[in-house]
Amino acid sequence: MHIEGENKLPEQALRNAVKEGFTDFIQKWMENGEAKYLNAAKNAINNCSHHIVFSFRDLIHHNADLAGCIFGDYYKFEPVINEALTQFMLEFEKTILHEEGRRDEDSKETYECSFDDGYDDGLKDSVRGLKCQYLGKLIKLKGTVTRTSEVRPELKIGIFKCRTCGKLSKEIVQQFKYTEPKKCSTENCDRNSWELEMSRCTFADFQKIRVQEDPTKIPPGAMPRSIDVILRNEFTEKGQPGDICEIIGYLCVLP
Repeated sequence: MHIEGENKLPEQALRNAVKEGFTDFIQKWMENGEAKYLNAAKNAINNCSHHIVFSFRDLIHHNADLAGCIFGDYYKFEPVINEALTQFMLEFEKTILHEEGRRDEDSKETYECSFDDGYDDGLKDSVRGLKCQYLGKLIKLKGTVTRTSEVRPELKIGIFKCRTCGKLSKEIVQQFKYTEPKKCSTENCDRNSWELEMSRCTFADFQKIRVQEDPTKIPPGAMPRSIDVILRNEFTEKGQPGDICEIIGYLCVLP
């Protein structure tokens, strides 16, 4: 699938194109005569894992337009490709269960993807080089872990119940802070008191670590700089103070 530049497509059409293009990549990318990510999907299902690592270079070779779109605005398109992966995995799991003669049960599991490499331009940046031009882009950093927090649950998507009329809200995506609906959708209900419906919400394991820049990137006479990095789910507890690490993700501004 060919994806035009971001300015040439309406927002929703662009998101749909990215979603379809990434699904096509999962299904069709071949390596050594085998469907690389179909095998990865099957291994994830067999191992009860909800995370798959993709090679960004594979994506570039499969569809350079799609790769450029995701790379340049990863913050916006990460939920889109995670949704594409989740829908693919749920359908793929049904196929496997059918082939093995096992009972098919409706699943509400979600899946997440990450990349193990990126564009060359993004591989050379240190903590010191992170400026506003990198906001939302896929980047790779190398540094030393100096501090880690405890792993604790994080609310990612919240559904709330109005304490007055009992109506449920729509899904409220949490952007690094606890966010409630602004107003109840029930007509003539002007109260703004909410109760979190925990059984309907989506949570993730959350950990914050501090990473100090690569010593080889520190100018003579300068003090080392650090940045806080947020880890979720299967990436928590992967590093301890003193570990040298490479981190791939996106730069964002916290409220």
